[in-house]
Amino acid sequence: MNCKPKVQKMYQMKLGLIGMILSVQIMNVAVIMKNYKAHEMTAHGIYYIFHYFLLISYALFGNFLTRLYIQLPKERRPYSPGSRFSVGVIAIIHLTISTFSVWNTNHWIVCSILQFSSFIFCVDAYSCFTTPFYKLCEHREYKDYMRIRPVDGVICNVVVRRIYEKTEDIGDVPANFQFDDDVQLEPFWIGDKLTYLIGHREFRTRMREAAGKTLK
Repeated sequence: MNCKPKVQKMYQMKLGLIGMILSVQIMNVAVIMKNYKAHEMTAHGIYYIFHYFLLISYALFGNFLTRLYIQLPKERRPYSPGSRFSVGVIAIIHLTISTFSVWNTNHWIVCSILQFSSFIFCVDAYSCFTTPFYKLCEHREYKDYMRIRPVDGVICNVVVRRIYEKTEDIGDVPANFQFDDDVQLEPFWIGDKLTYLIGHREFRTRMREAAGKTLK
């Protein structure tokens, strides 16, 4: 049985990122605790428990086994020009924690890797929590397939209602958007495998016919 949702959800990405950040930070504390003999066994147990929790959180965050995945707009993606200040602040915080860790443990390489991982997760989380809109896209096997309609595999443009109602200007949002709390998709996207295969074939046919009419 597939426990993974057929359409990726933003809240699942956020939970997954929070879980990964907490996991690597707790693992970092466990590595430091290993230097103290009285807590060595406890530290080993905590480290391995949260190692598995990290994998579970990553599975929650990832878009594998889904039919539609979330894609952030270019201007809202991690390390985009608009997020440089926030990325810098996150980097300073992690450099401070990394420096403290290096001075308090012999396992400085492990701590550095954990803090670098946490930095990447935090930047991704910042983008997910602050983006006012995103796209739901279907998976394409090859890059050349991205030119087939719908272009880039974009099925639906989604606007985050909470941010939309608080902010007057959220950027260039396509006119045919839907709010995140009321996304309406064709039934085959969330149906069983047979329904999906039949529905997707019909969907492809409609796209080809629409493309032909446009060319004419």
